[in-house]
Amino acid sequence: MFELHSIANYGTAIFSIFAAFFWFISSVAKVKYKPQPGVIQDKIVTCHYSNGVIVPDNDLIATIEKQSFLNSIAAFAAAIAAILQGVALIA
Repeated sequence: MFELHSIANYGTAIFSIFAAFFWFISSVAKVKYKPQPGVIQDKIVTCHYSNGVIVPDNDLIATIEKQSFLNSIAAFAAAIAAILQGVALIA
């Protein structure tokens, strides 16, 4: 049977991999812009800021919300990994 130390170390590795995966997915997540039916739009404005460009075919607010959600999952997994690593150190 596994000792608590080994279980905590395996858990740390697994949750660390989950955190890395979700942080990577968050960094490349984008939500395409979908025009609403019945709404007339004259043009899509491209905003320039600090040498960056907001691409007109992406929905900025929806992208931020999606990235925020994925970041929160990654942060939760990292917190669990940190707790398990603490358990492994004292076990």
